[in-house]
Amino acid sequence: MAFPTIDYYLHDREDRKLLPTGQARGTLTMVKSELTLTAAALVTGAVSRVLWVPAGFQLWGYAGKMADLDTGAALVWDLGWRAATTAEDDQNGIIAGSTVGQSAGQLNTEDMAVAAFGYTFLYDSDIVFTCTTQGSASQAGACKFGLIGTMP
Repeated sequence: MAFPTIDYYLHDREDRKLLPTGQARGTLTMVKSELTLTAAALVTGAVSRVLWVPAGFQLWGYAGKMADLDTGAALVWDLGWRAATTAEDDQNGIIAGSTVGQSAGQLNTEDMAVAAFGYTFLYDSDIVFTCTTQGSASQAGACKFGLIGTMP
């Protein structure tokens, strides 16, 4: 599936410096980011890059915190990935159809798509936030995203 334009200004493109260093292969770790999703990222179809994981990263959990991004009750979003090949892209591979953000809240591994648990990324992949339904009154807010997994 082809994704629309991604807001690449959310992160520095030197992603490798964001990963923990000096850990043994297979060590459980959390790859995380904290950023502000702008109102422009909260319109239907907008895709924003929030994290990056290397090929071979095996996903075992998720932890996230969302600000109140919608003064109404319409916002719906997905969390998935975009890889080197579109055959591996999955817009909602981690979280599908979440309404957390209509008011502030948290998500964890229990909110993850079942198929995501234990998934091994075949390619270096961008983890992307996709707004599937625009909020009735979207507003910028601070968000935290974290993937728990083992490094290759």
